[in-house]
Amino acid sequence: QLAALRNSFALDLWFYDPGSGGADLLVILEDLPTSTGLARHVGFQPSCSTTSYTVSTETSACLATLAARSAGWHHLTVTVDRTASTARYCIDAACHTEASFTLPIDEFWINDDGLDAYIDDLTITALP
Repeated sequence: QLAALRNSFALDLWFYDPGSGGADLLVILEDLPTSTGLARHVGFQPSCSTTSYTVSTETSACLATLAARSAGWHHLTVTVDRTASTARYCIDAACHTEASFTLPIDEFWINDDGLDAYIDDLTITALP
């Protein structure tokens, strides 16, 4: 649970993508247990793009990033700055910033939807 990180935080991990397959590989941030149905997804969502990694924001259910999907290890970071009300999602060097980020986050989980994907070196850090 991320309830202790209701303020600013950084989530950092590495994931291995086999580079093929039509299943989702998503890092999901949600506002459970009082869920308003809002969530943010970062990763690979073939219903959105079959060639790029994707993010979801308050105004868009799915945006393709500049990071092309490929087999191998990839670095993913999510940085939430509550003071500036922003969230920054990065996969490798491709980043997307969401302005006016107000989603309360109570839960973080990873969905590999049957894809042979791996996660390593996960850290969550409270930021000042």
